Amino acid sequence: MNDILIELKKTNRKLLLKQPKKQGFQVKPKLDNDILRKKLGLNQHRILKLLVDSDLLITSLETWAHNDITRWEAAHSKFIYKYVKSVQPYIQDAYDDLISWINANQRILSNRRKAKKLIERKNSFGANKVAINFHLTSVNAYKRISKQRRQQLLFNLLLHEELYIRIEQYIEKINKREKKDE
Repeated sequence: MNDILIELKKTNRKLLLKQPKKQGFQVKPKLDNDILRKKLGLNQHRILKLLVDSDLLITSLETWAHNDITRWEAAHSKFIYKYVKSVQPYIQDAYDDLISWINANQRILSNRRKAKKLIERKNSFGANKVAINFHLTSVNAYKRISKQRRQQLLFNLLLHEELYIRIEQYIEKINKREKKDE
């Protein structure tokens, strides 16, 4: 089945999990290779299960970090070390998507915080209004980046078993620590 996923990657296709019900997936851009389309059809249930598992893993990381910038920073520092060592020029892989997705979520929270501070000021001058608009626009831009990178991460995790395992271990470690603290 990895050959199917690799072939999709080579032809610049990606699998998108249909949200929110997670009952299927789409190939984007549309697939024109009949042989590959048949292979996808035969392995549809296995691929869907893998995509849903990846989504659950990423959702658990999102749930844990949620609106806490320090948690996003902790996740970033956990994965950045291995990412720097694995960087291959001109090749986009799951590490790129993970780091970009985490970074986008950090920027969303940071820009929200800055905009909120400016809004709470009593004397709001023209420069503050421009800065507020800048931060709110940045939030929207980073939301789009986060969404795109998350979708790409779900697909690329299927091709990057080592990173999938590292994220899984990180989540397990977090859950153990939180249970211990309770």
